Amino acid sequence: MSLTSGKTLTLKSVKYVPSIFKNLVSGSLLCDAGIRLDIQGEKAVLSYKKMYFGNDYRTDGMYKISTIVPISVINEISTAEYSSTLWHNRLGHVNYRKMLNMKKSGLLQNCEGNKPEKCKVCIQGKITRKPFPTVTGSTNLLDLIHSDTCDFKTFVTRGDMKYFITFIDDHSLFFHVYLLKLKDEAFSKSIGFRTRVDKQLGHPVKKLRSVEMASTD
Repeated sequence: MSLTSGKTLTLKSVKYVPSIFKNLVSGSLLCDAGIRLDIQGEKAVLSYKKMYFGNDYRTDGMYKISTIVPISVINEISTAEYSSTLWHNRLGHVNYRKMLNMKKSGLLQNCEGNKPEKCKVCIQGKITRKPFPTVTGSTNLLDLIHSDTCDFKTFVTRGDMKYFITFIDDHSLFFHVYLLKLKDEAFSKSIGFRTRVDKQLGHPVKKLRSVEMASTD
């Protein structure tokens, strides 16, 4: 823009908003660019490296920059502002059909009609664990053992134990807990548990049902 002082002020990274009929310039961004802004009552003086640059006069609660010609935007409007992928993220990963309905209703006037690219967040959110096969309750000890491995997250026990593994008998609900330093110790603890209960009760574990690593949260 050409100021009345004869200086030219070039604005970068300009955002185009069709619904706004005035050109707004951020005073803080001008200061970040090295321009000094001195407010003197109804007037604000712009200077750059102690050199006078121009004046702003207060009008309708804002300071209006004195220019010779109207401000013209020369920056290209980024099409990314209207991309369907961006709106998909803004709306909390809403379904594409919902976006089309919103566009037809006039709620998304600036949204492109192209289908968004494959969203990694949506793909990960739809991944579900396969259900366990149907298992009937056991009627005898050690017929079915439920095992689970968990971590303490940010908590560490004495001896730097960060994980624990549990073994629960389906019939008696008797509970065994072993603390682990590393996750790969779970297999050896499982072997130790089988050996221990086999010696105590005289017969081995028939079925051990385990799940993946879980969290204590």
